[in-house]
Amino acid sequence: MKKLNLFLFYSMFFFSAYSETIRIASTDYPPIINIENNRVSGVFIDIINESFKKVGITAVYENYPWKRSQQMVKLNQVDAVIPLFKTKEREKIFLFSDPVMVAKNKFFYIKGRNIPNDFHWNTLEDFKKFKVGGVIGYWYLENFKAAGIVPDLVTSDDLNLHKMSDGRIDTFVGDEVFCWTLIKKYYPGKEDMFATLDKPESEPTRHILFSKKNPKSEDFIKKFNKGLNMLKQSGEYNAILKKYNFQVEKK
Repeated sequence: MKKLNLFLFYSMFFFSAYSETIRIASTDYPPIINIENNRVSGVFIDIINESFKKVGITAVYENYPWKRSQQMVKLNQVDAVIPLFKTKEREKIFLFSDPVMVAKNKFFYIKGRNIPNDFHWNTLEDFKKFKVGGVIGYWYLENFKAAGIVPDLVTSDDLNLHKMSDGRIDTFVGDEVFCWTLIKKYYPGKEDMFATLDKPESEPTRHILFSKKNPKSEDFIKKFNKGLNMLKQSGEYNAILKKYNFQVEKK
């Protein structure tokens, strides 16, 4: 992490001479955000970079865990954090950009175990008879609580996946694209063990989040939204989605 942040420090110094700079906290979340060998890439990063570029802003990235990233924005130690959903709790603290991408969150399970392949759910209460995993601080915890579900909490989707594989939980909710990437990483050749229930838990939009206490936030949001609209109007937005094999946005 230190090497990455040192690299970003010099990148910021170089770019600041040519354009306004925004510091964004993120974490590795492939294929949406990839952080490897001091390089930040991915579909979300390309959209942000190109949107800001259209309005004369250079985005630089710092790699931190989710919780710390949000805390750094609250303390104005960075300008923004990505790529998070809107929640009631976050709306009390943060300002949000226009939607950048749509996500699809689904229940993952192991075929042939406690969850039948033909299982269909209507409300979250339908999962009370199963062992459900969860991640500390994730968007669904309040809804689980309201439904009477007490999830077995961990700190990452990776751990949920391993616990499910070991039979310690029956299911967990995760971003469909991200969790299939994890499955291919940790269980190559065994992907057929895993499946998702057809009905999504939610289909929220991803945003850039800014602190309400940062005097620069509203200006950054206004400029980003303008650049994002320009990116969509030009067709470049869908070209980026297509490049990463994401479903393009319908006009």
